[in-house]
Amino acid sequence: AKELFEFLTTKLIRPGGYLIIAVPNPDGYLKELDINLLDMPPHHNSSWSLKCFEQLQTLYGLTLLEYKKEPLRYVHYHGYLQYLISGNANISMPTWRSRLFNKLQALLIRMLAPLTYLNGRERIDGQTHLVVLRNDR
Repeated sequence: AKELFEFLTTKLIRPGGYLIIAVPNPDGYLKELDINLLDMPPHHNSSWSLKCFEQLQTLYGLTLLEYKKEPLRYVHYHGYLQYLISGNANISMPTWRSRLFNKLQALLIRMLAPLTYLNGRERIDGQTHLVVLRNDR
């Protein structure tokens, strides 16, 4: 990454020019899931936190002008609730009980998600974040 940023800041981005980067947010809700398939090779080879972007200022003469986090979308919140509820319920029952339990669990999630989404959206980060950097070299 060092060579890339040296090239960007010396050859491609004029002084006063801007660099916009949007990547998965390693501090978003996906960090709590067992695996995040989109934040690993071949999609992404490294994880970029806010602290990494702040380091770019010191290392490459960039100024962090803006930082935005994607709001948590309802479809992701619904999936997150489903994961939290089903991930904590390791019940081994006969088949008909398992199916009944799964149906009740799905019903509970459908009822809870709309009621708790607005509150949860404010407290849980979405899956992407974005920075706007200016080249001050």
